[in-house]
This record gives sequence, structure tokens and C-alpha cells, in this order.
Amino acid sequence: MIKMLGAIYGDVLGSVEEFEETKYEDISKMKLFSKDAHVTDDSVLTCAVAEWLLHDIVKNYYDDDELRLLLAKRFVEWTRWSADIEIAYGISYTDWFYKAEEKKIYDPINSYGNGSAMRVSPVGLYANSMEEALELARITASVSHNHPEGIKGAQAI
Repeated sequence: MIKMLGAIYGDVLGSVEEFEETKYEDISKMKLFSKDAHVTDDSVLTCAVAEWLLHDIVKNYYDDDELRLLLAKRFVEWTRWSADIEIAYGISYTDWFYKAEEKKIYDPINSYGNGSAMRVSPVGLYANSMEEALELARITASVSHNHPEGIKGAQAI
């Protein structure tokens, strides 16, 4: 739980720097605990992954298509919820969400961005072995980030 909270705290604390061009030679110069800090899409989808692991996974049984669909539906639920608090999502993910929400089409978007790595931390808490962690990380990435680099990013974390 601490690792997942650490990922969310880091996300919130870093949210004020997300679109800034500032380069810090000394990270102690960063302004932490800014009044402008906020939850981002990465924290929301991290919670969706955690809920998926706690409620949708049967240990040692991994049917890729079934698990991907269950996680995609979790992403839709959490994204819909986060609209009430005005969380911003990337353009590609937003396109994926509307297709999933309105048309019930959950096809991945072949992304190789960092989103798959940003939301995967609950897998490390859940898995009982490196092999299980790598497999679950692959599945969490493949919902949207099914490009090999997107999968590698999730598995690296």
C-alpha cells in the first residue's frame, strides 16, 4: 500500500511541474506542497488498476482478453468518475475512452507513451513473483499501450 500511495503522492506533488520547461540542477529547489498541486489521470488510473487486481483477478488464471476487458471497464468507470473533478487526460486516451464509453469498443491504441508505466504500481504489491508481476504489467499496459515499448515501460516499473 505504501508504494501505491508513494506513486500517488509523487503524482500530486509533481503535478505543478508537469507541463513546465524548468530544469532543476538541485531538486531541493522544487516547490513541493504547492497549493496548485492536484490529482492527475495517472493517480486515477492507478486506483483503477488496484481495484481491478482486488476484485477482478483470479490468482494464477490469466485469460488476456477477459482481463483486458475487465480492466478497460474499470478505466471507463474511473475516468467517468474523475470527470466530476475535472481531471485532464491525454488526447489519445480521451479518444480511447469515448470509443469505449459510447460504442463499447475497447481496442487498444498502440500507444508507447508513459501512461502504462504511470499506473502500474499496484501490480508490484499484488504479484507473488517476478513472472506474475511481468505478466500482469503486460496486461495492464495492453489495454491501451499495446505497442512493445508501452509494455516494456510498464514491466520496467
